[in-house]
Amino acid sequence: MPFREGAKEDSNFPSENEDIKKEKDTCTPVDKEVEFNAILQILIDESIVTCEQVDYAKKIHARLESRKPLVEVLQDLKYVTLDQIKAVLAQKRPKIRLGALLVLLGYIEEIDLERMLATQKELENSKRIGELLIEHNYITEANLLDTLSLQMGYPNIEPDIDSIDPQLLARVSTDYFRQNLFLPLERDGSSVTIAVHDQDNLK
Repeated sequence: MPFREGAKEDSNFPSENEDIKKEKDTCTPVDKEVEFNAILQILIDESIVTCEQVDYAKKIHARLESRKPLVEVLQDLKYVTLDQIKAVLAQKRPKIRLGALLVLLGYIEEIDLERMLATQKELENSKRIGELLIEHNYITEANLLDTLSLQMGYPNIEPDIDSIDPQLLARVSTDYFRQNLFLPLERDGSSVTIAVHDQDNLK
């Protein structure tokens, strides 16, 4: 209700900013996976989906017999696309485990992930979850590399031998590159861009 000219604003009357803040506070996505909540919140904050759409997706989600992330329900309802989700992951990089990310991107089902996590536990963590999923034909190596690229924020590239600076290759023995599974690609001033087979090689 508008105030009369010259009337004093009641201190108990919420301001426009307070109304907005209250609306944002009540628009809280709820997914059993905390990691998915972070993505949902970004989608809301970036105005990709609305609170009303999330609320409706929650109602659908609650009726489902299959276990799927709330984000996937939003995709089924065509409120958000996979490309939009990938863009959010690339730009904001919320913390999310590899297995959960593979589920989110639709490469595996949640039950597949649980099965492989149980297998990993039986093997006393001797193999990483990505390796196990490839070995059991749930995903391809290309699926894994694409997902790791989104998770870590590094581009997934196929090195072109002809474009590699030969002077960089000449500085270190070929055996060293082969042993550590990396290649120097190009130099930009004092910086050198490298391609690695395993992200742990960056540590």
